[in-house]
Amino acid sequence: MAKKNLWLGILAITLVFTMTAVGCDDGSTGDNNDPKGNGTQKGSYQSTDTVKKTYSLTFPGDESRATSRAVEGDRYVLIIEEIDEVSKVIINKTSEGTVSYDSDGTLIFKPDNSDLTFKVTTDDENMTAITGTITLEDGKTERGPGRLTPIEAVPDFTCFEEKDGKISIHKYKGAGGGVVIPKHINEKPVARIWKGAFYENKSVTDVTIPDSVTSIEDIAFDGCASLASVTIPDSVNSIGEQAFRKTSLASVTIPNGVKRIGGAAFRECTSLASVTIPNGITSIEGETFYYCASLTSVTIPNGVTSIGDTAFAYTGLTSVTISNSVTSIEFAAFAQCPNLTSVTIPNSVTSIGISAFAHSGLTSVTIENGVTSIGNWAFEGCTNLTSITIPNSVTSIGGWWAFEDCTNLTSITFLSENINWGEHGGNLGAAYETGGAGTYTTVAPVDNFSVWTKQ
Repeated sequence: MAKKNLWLGILAITLVFTMTAVGCDDGSTGDNNDPKGNGTQKGSYQSTDTVKKTYSLTFPGDESRATSRAVEGDRYVLIIEEIDEVSKVIINKTSEGTVSYDSDGTLIFKPDNSDLTFKVTTDDENMTAITGTITLEDGKTERGPGRLTPIEAVPDFTCFEEKDGKISIHKYKGAGGGVVIPKHINEKPVARIWKGAFYENKSVTDVTIPDSVTSIEDIAFDGCASLASVTIPDSVNSIGEQAFRKTSLASVTIPNGVKRIGGAAFRECTSLASVTIPNGITSIEGETFYYCASLTSVTIPNGVTSIGDTAFAYTGLTSVTISNSVTSIEFAAFAQCPNLTSVTIPNSVTSIGISAFAHSGLTSVTIENGVTSIGNWAFEGCTNLTSITIPNSVTSIGGWWAFEDCTNLTSITFLSENINWGEHGGNLGAAYETGGAGTYTTVAPVDNFSVWTKQ
């Protein structure tokens, strides 16, 4: 799964540009060079890229939160909320930077590692956080709101206050080893671990998260190769995409308060041998436990309705318990699990996806009545499988390919009289179309040219 770069392209604009103040846009008569102005002053920031599209960021002064005037050299975070045009999910993008003042007293924000520059004109010279909206001038795109908020000065972390008054950990800058995230900073609760807060930190070995935290964002601990232990409190309700990818976690207990585990959250955690999935989860998203080579058993709890693409592919699973709430097993969900010898697919499942169990070590498969479709290559390469029964509920099989390279599968029993094999039924499909429901046998090694006989 491709991940977006969180530290470049702060405003989702891939072309580099410079923001400059253009004065009042509300009819105010205030002097643009006077931070106090007369009336309601708005800072407006415009830039034109090489294709002549103009973006503006407007910070209404009357929405600023006044506490104390920003000091030259203070560290701030710029926060921009954008809506992904495909998924429609709100994406928060941030950049740390430094503030200063120009000769006319206008506040300037300069993000790190970027050529962006913000000149801020406002009626309140004591502001420390400002909000606004980024709008594409042609009216086709609106991104917002945006916010500039000061970084709190605390040991080992950079952090900032969110609009709800709670603190987000933005970046860990400590020495590593065991890390205890504080419950409060400046008497305000720590509620979020931001995107990439510990990204690829190789020195952190264990993390204790306080019970004030509700959200662990995308790639929060991604690539923390030495991270072997984490304590996730009951207060957490969301774990983001790739949050713990490529860590050294040996076991993890996900508390009951968690309602969502993002895709690839534990991908390539090759030491992960034990995981407890809570009942509140409704979907095991794509790649969640992909390539967790040490994971030997898992129980899909009641409440989960779908097991996503490659969710458990390339794991060390020897057993899996699928609850009676699951309705779909998606593409390659359990593919390449050579130690998985037995599986029961409950009657709640209606579809077995393409390559769902391809190249697994299955010797026994129980498909309960309820499944209506079996996708292409669903059991491809299951060379240890010798027999299988297809229930009466099945109406569609993705051709002979569903069992391609199952070289020892010599007996298949069909309980259904109405199976559509598509265009690639092969000799097995042709035999079924002639003979209907019943048990069909052949001799090993089995391939597409094997002759099947109804018993």
